[in-house]
Amino acid sequence: MTEDQSSVASKEKEKIPDFDIVLSVLISSFAEYGIGIGVTLNVKGLIISGELISREKYFKGIIQETERANGDSEMIKIVTDTFTTMDKIIKDKLSEKEKKPFPNYIHLKNARFFPGGNCTPNNKGVLWRGRLSEVDGFSIGNLSPQTK
Repeated sequence: MTEDQSSVASKEKEKIPDFDIVLSVLISSFAEYGIGIGVTLNVKGLIISGELISREKYFKGIIQETERANGDSEMIKIVTDTFTTMDKIIKDKLSEKEKKPFPNYIHLKNARFFPGGNCTPNNKGVLWRGRLSEVDGFSIGNLSPQTK
Protein backbone atom coordinates (compact mmCIF):
# COMPACT_ATOMS: atom_id res chain seq x y z
CA MET A 1 0.00 0.00 0.00
CA THR A 2 1.40 3.39 -0.98
CA GLU A 3 1.60 6.30 1.44
CA ASP A 4 -1.31 8.03 -0.36
CA GLN A 5 -3.48 4.89 -0.13
CA SER A 6 -2.60 4.52 3.54
CA SER A 7 -3.56 8.16 4.17
CA VAL A 8 -6.90 7.74 2.36
CA ALA A 9 -7.64 4.51 4.23
CA SER A 10 -6.80 6.20 7.53
CA LYS A 11 -9.13 9.13 6.76
CA GLU A 12 -11.96 6.77 5.76
CA LYS A 13 -11.47 4.77 8.95
CA GLU A 14 -11.76 7.98 11.01
CA LYS A 15 -15.25 8.58 9.54
CA ILE A 16 -16.57 5.22 10.75
CA PRO A 17 -17.99 5.54 14.26
CA ASP A 18 -17.04 2.92 16.83
CA PHE A 19 -20.68 2.07 17.53
CA ASP A 20 -23.62 0.58 15.63
CA ILE A 21 -25.31 3.41 13.74
CA VAL A 22 -28.55 1.42 13.39
CA LEU A 23 -28.80 0.99 17.17
CA SER A 24 -27.91 4.65 17.65
CA VAL A 25 -30.72 5.77 15.32
CA LEU A 26 -33.16 3.47 17.13
CA ILE A 27 -32.14 5.02 20.45
CA SER A 28 -32.57 8.56 19.10
CA SER A 29 -35.89 7.82 17.38
CA PHE A 30 -37.55 6.01 20.26
CA ALA A 31 -36.28 8.54 22.81
CA GLU A 32 -37.60 11.42 20.70
CA TYR A 33 -41.09 9.92 20.62
CA GLY A 34 -40.96 8.63 24.20
CA ILE A 35 -41.60 5.06 23.11
CA GLY A 36 -39.88 2.13 24.79
CA ILE A 37 -38.93 -1.00 22.88
CA GLY A 38 -37.52 -4.31 24.05
CA VAL A 39 -33.90 -4.95 23.10
CA THR A 40 -31.37 -7.64 23.83
CA LEU A 41 -27.72 -6.61 23.77
CA ASN A 42 -24.47 -8.51 23.58
CA VAL A 43 -21.87 -6.58 25.57
CA LYS A 44 -18.45 -8.24 25.66
CA GLY A 45 -20.07 -11.67 25.79
CA LEU A 46 -22.71 -10.80 28.39
CA ILE A 47 -26.35 -10.82 27.28
CA ILE A 48 -28.40 -7.90 28.64
CA SER A 49 -32.11 -7.61 27.90
CA GLY A 50 -34.54 -4.83 28.78
CA GLU A 51 -36.66 -1.97 27.54
CA LEU A 52 -34.94 0.88 25.72
CA ILE A 53 -35.70 4.24 27.39
CA SER A 54 -34.51 7.81 27.04
CA ARG A 55 -31.84 9.43 29.20
CA GLU A 56 -34.55 11.56 30.81
CA LYS A 57 -36.59 8.48 31.79
CA TYR A 58 -33.44 6.82 33.10
CA PHE A 59 -32.66 9.82 35.34
CA LYS A 60 -36.28 9.97 36.57
CA GLY A 61 -36.14 6.24 37.25
CA ILE A 62 -33.00 6.64 39.37
CA ILE A 63 -34.78 9.32 41.42
CA GLN A 64 -37.88 7.12 41.84
CA GLU A 65 -35.79 4.10 42.87
CA THR A 66 -34.01 6.22 45.47
CA GLU A 67 -37.34 7.43 46.85
CA ARG A 68 -38.64 3.85 47.09
CA ALA A 69 -35.50 2.34 48.57
CA ASN A 70 -34.43 5.10 50.92
CA GLY A 71 -36.66 6.95 53.35
CA ASP A 72 -33.88 9.45 54.10
CA SER A 73 -35.21 12.77 52.80
CA GLU A 74 -31.69 14.26 52.69
CA MET A 75 -30.47 11.43 50.42
CA ILE A 76 -33.53 11.76 48.19
CA LYS A 77 -32.91 15.51 47.85
CA ILE A 78 -29.23 14.98 46.96
CA VAL A 79 -30.01 12.34 44.31
CA THR A 80 -32.91 14.40 42.89
CA ASP A 81 -30.83 17.58 42.70
CA THR A 82 -27.84 15.74 41.19
CA PHE A 83 -29.74 14.00 38.41
CA THR A 84 -31.94 17.04 37.67
CA THR A 85 -28.80 19.19 37.33
CA MET A 86 -27.04 16.60 35.14
CA ASP A 87 -30.07 16.39 32.86
CA LYS A 88 -30.22 20.19 32.52
CA ILE A 89 -26.48 20.42 31.73
CA ILE A 90 -26.78 17.71 29.07
CA LYS A 91 -29.87 19.34 27.52
CA ASP A 92 -28.12 22.75 27.45
CA LYS A 93 -25.03 21.26 25.78
CA LEU A 94 -27.14 19.42 23.20
CA SER A 95 -29.19 22.52 22.36
CA GLU A 96 -25.96 24.47 21.70
CA LYS A 97 -25.13 22.13 18.82
CA GLU A 98 -26.76 22.66 15.42
CA LYS A 99 -27.37 19.03 14.61
CA LYS A 100 -28.33 16.20 16.90
CA PRO A 101 -25.32 14.11 17.81
CA PHE A 102 -25.44 10.35 17.95
CA PRO A 103 -26.04 9.19 21.51
CA ASN A 104 -23.03 7.83 23.39
CA TYR A 105 -25.01 5.80 25.93
CA ILE A 106 -27.90 3.38 25.92
CA HIS A 107 -30.43 3.24 28.77
CA LEU A 108 -32.63 0.30 29.71
CA LYS A 109 -35.31 -0.30 32.30
CA ASN A 110 -36.23 -3.74 33.59
CA ALA A 111 -32.78 -4.86 32.47
CA ARG A 112 -31.81 -8.45 33.15
CA PHE A 113 -28.45 -10.10 32.70
CA PHE A 114 -27.98 -13.61 31.35
CA PRO A 115 -24.53 -14.90 32.34
CA GLY A 116 -24.09 -18.53 31.37
CA GLY A 117 -27.79 -19.02 30.60
CA ASN A 118 -28.98 -17.85 34.04
CA CYS A 119 -31.07 -14.73 34.61
CA THR A 120 -29.99 -12.05 37.09
CA PRO A 121 -31.85 -10.52 38.81
CA ASN A 122 -34.60 -13.10 38.69
CA ASN A 123 -37.19 -11.15 40.68
CA LYS A 124 -37.38 -7.89 38.73
CA GLY A 125 -35.29 -5.94 36.28
CA VAL A 126 -33.10 -2.95 37.06
CA LEU A 127 -32.21 0.37 35.45
CA TRP A 128 -29.05 0.05 33.35
CA ARG A 129 -26.83 2.49 31.45
CA GLY A 130 -24.05 1.42 29.14
CA ARG A 131 -21.63 2.91 26.64
CA LEU A 132 -22.95 2.41 23.12
CA SER A 133 -19.45 1.78 21.77
CA GLU A 134 -19.21 -1.32 24.01
CA VAL A 135 -22.27 -3.03 22.47
CA ASP A 136 -21.16 -5.81 20.12
CA GLY A 137 -24.60 -6.72 18.78
CA PHE A 138 -28.31 -6.38 19.43
CA SER A 139 -31.71 -7.76 18.58
CA ILE A 140 -35.20 -6.36 18.96
CA GLY A 141 -37.17 -8.05 21.73
CA ASN A 142 -36.62 -9.08 25.34
CA LEU A 143 -35.38 -12.31 26.83
CA SER A 144 -37.31 -13.39 29.89
CA PRO A 145 -36.32 -15.56 32.78
CA GLN A 146 -37.36 -19.18 32.56
CA THR A 147 -40.09 -20.17 34.94
CA LYS A 148 -39.79 -23.56 36.53
